[in-house]
Amino acid sequence: MNIIKLLHIFIIGLLFIFISIACNKHEPVVSQSDNGEIPDQEMWNFDVKVTKNGKLDAHLKAGHMLYFSEKEQSVMNQGVLVDFYDKEGKLASTLTSDSGLFNEKSQDVKAIRNVIVNSDSGVTLYTEELAFDQGKEKIFTERDVKITTTKGDTFYGTGFESDPQLKFWEIKKLRGTAHKSVDLSPEQFKKEKKSQKDSTGVAEDSLKSEIPDTVEINHEIEQ
Repeated sequence: MNIIKLLHIFIIGLLFIFISIACNKHEPVVSQSDNGEIPDQEMWNFDVKVTKNGKLDAHLKAGHMLYFSEKEQSVMNQGVLVDFYDKEGKLASTLTSDSGLFNEKSQDVKAIRNVIVNSDSGVTLYTEELAFDQGKEKIFTERDVKITTTKGDTFYGTGFESDPQLKFWEIKKLRGTAHKSVDLSPEQFKKEKKSQKDSTGVAEDSLKSEIPDTVEINHEIEQ
């Protein structure tokens, strides 16, 4: 085999490689929101600080962010973390959730799914959706909530409002409370109902009055 034949084989091989690369080339994949909208920007390890009157109010982080300029809104996923600070600039509480929304204009935040807020006062909030109004410096939700304290108390209800530090909070509709020394298990309810009916003849439904369907609670954490 002479040099000319070898050169022809080499050139044919190169052409085959170039053709294969061209045929397998794909256009870059553009991320979309859940409703199919195409974002104007996309970012990983999203990090933004929210300030008020020049002081740090909140520090927001997310694993992934899609920004939509028309709505001035960022859709966050892959984990959301928000640190809230008090007026002295000290870390007061931390929020985590699966996903969320951030409004660039108002600086408001909405946390979505598996929302947990831990405060330095010992109060912990659990819910599925929670909004932060930066202008009013309030966090709130209309969804079901669960609140626990370091004293062993647990509160259940629907509708909630508080300062971001969880020092002054309110449950709109309280459905139940459990204290460290109180047994609220279904088995205990059955025992108490049977005891009340046997001793007083009062119907079993009257026990519901001990856990009101609608009660407003204003709670202040002692400093």
